Amino acid sequence: MKHTKQVDSQTFDRLQSWQRHIILKHDTLLMPGDTLVINEQDTRNQLEFEVKSIEQLHSRSDIIGLYAPYTAVDDVPDGVGGGYRQNMSETEI
Repeated sequence: MKHTKQVDSQTFDRLQSWQRHIILKHDTLLMPGDTLVINEQDTRNQLEFEVKSIEQLHSRSDIIGLYAPYTAVDDVPDGVGGGYRQNMSETEI
C-alpha cells in the first residue's frame, strides 16, 4: 500500500541524505513493506521509501525505519568492502 506524508524542508533534506528513520503520528494502516512517499512542504519535491520497521514510541507516535535503494551505494564510504571503486585501478591495463 502507498502512503503519503508531508514534512518540512529540514526533515526532507535529512531524509534525502543519511537519515533513515522518521517519527510520525501513529497510523494503524502503515505496515512493513508499504511504500511511503515523503513530500517537501511548499515544493513539488518528493522521496519514496520502503517501510522496513515500525516501533511504537507511545500511543500517538511511531518511529518508522525506511529503505531507499537508490542511495544504497552512497551510504557506503569509499574503500569499504573492496568494491568497484577500490579495485578499479587493479583491473585496468
